[in-house]
Amino acid sequence: NLIVSFEECNSGSCETVTVTLDTMAGATLATPAITSPTRSNQKTSPPGSSQRTTIPDAAPTFKTLTQYVAFPDDVQNAFQSSVDTHFKAATEKAGLSVAVYQDGRLWEYATGNAQSSTPMTVNTPMLVRSVSKTLIAPLILKQVETGSYKLSDTISKVLDGHPAHNLINSNFINPEVTVAQLLHMRSGLSDYGEDKDANYTFVQTSASWEPIALLHLVRTPYQSPGDYWYSNTNTLLLGLIAEHHGDQPLNRLLKQTFFDPLEISAGLLPQDAAPVNTARPHGDRRLWGGEGFGDLSELTTSWLDDWVLQTNRTTWIGGGVVTTAGNAAHWGYELFSKDGQALTPTLRAQLLDSFVSDPVHMGVSLLYGYHVTQLTLELNDGSSLTLYGHPGSGAGFTSILYYSPQLDISVSVLANSHSNIRGGGPANTALSGATLYSVLRDICLHYANAANN
Repeated sequence: NLIVSFEECNSGSCETVTVTLDTMAGATLATPAITSPTRSNQKTSPPGSSQRTTIPDAAPTFKTLTQYVAFPDDVQNAFQSSVDTHFKAATEKAGLSVAVYQDGRLWEYATGNAQSSTPMTVNTPMLVRSVSKTLIAPLILKQVETGSYKLSDTISKVLDGHPAHNLINSNFINPEVTVAQLLHMRSGLSDYGEDKDANYTFVQTSASWEPIALLHLVRTPYQSPGDYWYSNTNTLLLGLIAEHHGDQPLNRLLKQTFFDPLEISAGLLPQDAAPVNTARPHGDRRLWGGEGFGDLSELTTSWLDDWVLQTNRTTWIGGGVVTTAGNAAHWGYELFSKDGQALTPTLRAQLLDSFVSDPVHMGVSLLYGYHVTQLTLELNDGSSLTLYGHPGSGAGFTSILYYSPQLDISVSVLANSHSNIRGGGPANTALSGATLYSVLRDICLHYANAANN
């Protein structure tokens, strides 16, 4: 039998119709018997959406990293003591994974739970959310260096020939925005995730997925470029540009350009499959129709078959990288350190010279550059450090990745819980971004003290 499926649409409302052709019923294939059509549940399909089946690449694997040299025992003990202190003080939490990397030297530690009664380990993969953004600018800079396009080129020019080029609605996506403006989050483009309506859900639940489907979710007309406006639409377009000029899906470009050469294990969802032991997301279940603090993925099983893969259809390179704290810290070092191998010294200098002078607020005050941030971290001894990296949070995860050129260490702190609370103290004890920055501050102070003694 031959089964044929097609879309039957009327006034924008579409449903899948399936017809079975019984090729053995007649004397010839020219006169097949046709069974009655069957229809699936009605879905609303965005105009121009792809109907190709989506099959992700194999999930990344994570194993104990044994090829690295250990930090001195007293330094490791100080790191762990600090993590335990801050984690125990939090009343609403799941698990925490922390790593410090320095040119072949690695410290990893995990505490709490990855899900239910399953302990968090240093090999437990987690979504790093917007820390994912640190991968796209280096890839763009490499393509610019090889002459694929210029930072001053417009969207219209760099996406010429891409299927997305003809689908761009010029009311919402300004075709004259440049690559540099996308990198700086100063394009004036609104975020495609502003309205999480039926169309947003369709992108997550459709039988097929392509990144360009997210372009249809932009609903707010663009503003003039110039002012900082944090929008994942910028990151989406950069990903489309990278794929177009790299002639490969973005997950494979990242694997070929960074992950494999640097011996880093990581994947990009949903183009890569999610590891089966990925930590589960935790947070305020009342925001998702449930009660209290707990596992958020349990609340979406009525419409999502695979929470990790399907929700990351609406994050992709903006927040869909899955890895461990150790691999994330390794990536931060390779990207930002003068001894790192992710970029040439010229491209690294270009990246670190991209920060705009007016501060932005992302839980803490930062300077924003090419999808990376610059943070001034005040230590408890009155000194301060300049750090480079990016924070991330949302939908059950919180993360930070920062590198200190003064200490020459890269620190990643990943949590499988999310809270909008930005503070600390007895009245405000949910594990939040503030907790992660406190861990970062203590680790830097401990290492600075050890280096000075």
